[in-house]
Amino acid sequence: MSAKRLLDQSATQNAPALRVDQLRHVYPVSRKVRRSGVDTMAAIDGVSFEIRPGEIFGVLGPNGGGKTTLFRIICTLLRPTEGRLAVFGHDVAAEAAQVRARLGVVFQSPFFYSFYFQG
Repeated sequence: MSAKRLLDQSATQNAPALRVDQLRHVYPVSRKVRRSGVDTMAAIDGVSFEIRPGEIFGVLGPNGGGKTTLFRIICTLLRPTEGRLAVFGHDVAAEAAQVRARLGVVFQSPFFYSFYFQG
């Protein structure tokens, strides 16, 4: 095994399971909703936290609070507007394939299962 690979493994073993640093994601606002010259709406604005391996962590908040946007960024389905998010030391924007290899996602909606497992 190469020295670089050993260093990479060592870095990811000591890394938090999830590190979020000053994360921000904004969406464009439609013309119908646009008020007082505001062109974007922040779904996530300056969020930072860290989850260590083995910790149990919940995300709670009101409708429209940015929970789904956060999970879409974690799963590499959206890119953050600003900030950094890393899964086991792998940046979601720069190393999406490595992030996806370390995630397991269970869908809430049964649509996916019926579509994927058609007889």
